[in-house]
Amino acid sequence: MFINSFLSKFNFFCHFFHFFSSEFRLSSMEEDFNTKLQRFVPETADHFIFILGKPSDLLLDVGIVNKPLKLFGNKLLKKMKKHEFKATDLMDLPMAIANPIAIFKGNRTDSFSILTEVTIADNNVIVILEPGKGKDIDFNIITSTYGKSGSSIANWINEGKLLYLNKEKAPDYLGNPAPIAGTANNQGQEAEASTYEYTKKSDE
Repeated sequence: MFINSFLSKFNFFCHFFHFFSSEFRLSSMEEDFNTKLQRFVPETADHFIFILGKPSDLLLDVGIVNKPLKLFGNKLLKKMKKHEFKATDLMDLPMAIANPIAIFKGNRTDSFSILTEVTIADNNVIVILEPGKGKDIDFNIITSTYGKSGSSIANWINEGKLLYLNKEKAPDYLGNPAPIAGTANNQGQEAEASTYEYTKKSDE
């Protein structure tokens, strides 16, 4: 009895420590990311590499590999010009990726589209994530980031690409939650997406 009680408390404190140490590392990473964004200028874009930390448990649960997220400065500059936004519009992006509104299957093999709470011109930022190749094999590469309208996201849900949906955040972004849930249910995803309020599976 004593041993079982001790092990139970030990496991609790291990989980408690893991959670807060992860949050601390992510917060520190985000602060560094924000500082670099403020120093980012087009003339030196090729010299910038942003590291956004490792995937959160939530991202790991949908199949994203446990490797650090990397964003190249020249890629960021390209997307800034194409979608007309400033680098500082992406402030706090690491935390937003770790706790997104939704996650979708990407258009390419093993890629993911992550819908965040960061906004650009009233559109929420999408982050496209793909496994690194060659010298970047040990990273998840952010290949694109830009503001995405709610109507486009609804189309992704209808196409059955939904992997995760935060039921508390999604209604503010997509509107009435009932059609969202219904659409996801029609895709057979009600347990993992439309009604899924994230709790780490090992803790359930």
